[in-house]
This record gives sequence, structure tokens and C-alpha cells, in this order.
Amino acid sequence: MGRGSVKAFAAIALAMVPLAPSKAQLPAKASTTDQQELDPVAIDLAHQLLDIVAPPATRQAKLAERFKFISEQARATYATKAGANDPEFSALVDKNMDDMWQEMVAVMSQHIPALYEAMARAYARKFSAPELREILAFAKTPAGLKFFQSGSLIAQDADVVAVQQQMLVDMTDGLPTLKKKTDASIAGYVANKSKAKVN
Repeated sequence: MGRGSVKAFAAIALAMVPLAPSKAQLPAKASTTDQQELDPVAIDLAHQLLDIVAPPATRQAKLAERFKFISEQARATYATKAGANDPEFSALVDKNMDDMWQEMVAVMSQHIPALYEAMARAYARKFSAPELREILAFAKTPAGLKFFQSGSLIAQDADVVAVQQQMLVDMTDGLPTLKKKTDASIAGYVANKSKAKVN
């Protein structure tokens, strides 16, 4: 693998890490008080809405399709950064993407029930029961159902994909400079704190 390919792979990998929150960054689970304050009618309406736009039997497949699309975008971005003339790099990317995909699907499957329960609570928190009734009525129409189910399709539109891929490329281009700036800033802070302790 060429040196440029290695740098490209490392840069994009580093750029993608901040997109996933650490455990420390994740919000705490909803408290018992918070759950009790939610309108149970609104929660029930939210579940009805979710059952229409994402029937339980299709949820794993839908989420898998969405994450698969994200991994394919990442794969395409790697290829853009490295160029098309490095078969070793392409093979490395393919293996890593495939391994990552298998692990993601396994973890995702465990969280689907909790995810949709959380989504129902989120709807109930953001919308009143009367508002959810209106949304539910819209979702039951052909146009409404198409609107709610087209979210992932819009994200996969060729125009949207092209812009997102270019955005990732541009972001990774500036990553080395940003990393140096951050490292220098942190090093300066640590040095100043050390001096202050000595004094």
C-alpha cells in the first residue's frame, strides 16, 4: 500500500471517530420521574405512528439498510481519498468495512426494541396527544405514509450522496491542520498548569 493511501485511510478514520459519542457523552437514561410525566396517551399514539411508518417486522431490515448505506458512503470516501490505483488499499478498506458492518448489525439488533421505545417517548415529549393524532392521521394517508417512509431514500438520493461525500473529503483534508492546532493548544495548557504548580 502506498504512503498516500495509508495517510488517507488514517485521516478518514480519525475524522469519523468524533461522529460516534463516547459513553461519557451519552445522555443518562430517562429518569423514572421523567417517564411518569409523559402523557401515556401520547406515548400510545407515538407507538401507533411508529408501527405505521416502521412496522416491527421491518425494523431490523430498515436500520440495516440505513447503516449499510452509511458504510458504503464511507467506503466510497476512502476510495476518493486514496485513488483508484491501489488494489491493496482497496482490499484493506473492503475487509475493514465488511468486518465493521457485521459487528454493527449484531449490536444494532440488540438495541432495536429500546430504540423504538425511546423514539415513542421522544415523540410524546415533543408533541401533545392532539398533535400526535393529527400526525397519525396524516401518516395513515398514502401521501403521509410515503413522506415518513422516504427519509432514508432522500438520504440516498444521488445529489445528496454527492454532496455528503465531497463534504467528508473536504473535512478530512483539513483534519491534519486541525489536529496539530488542537495538540498545540492542549500541550500549551498542560505546560502552563505544570508551571503554575511549580510556582
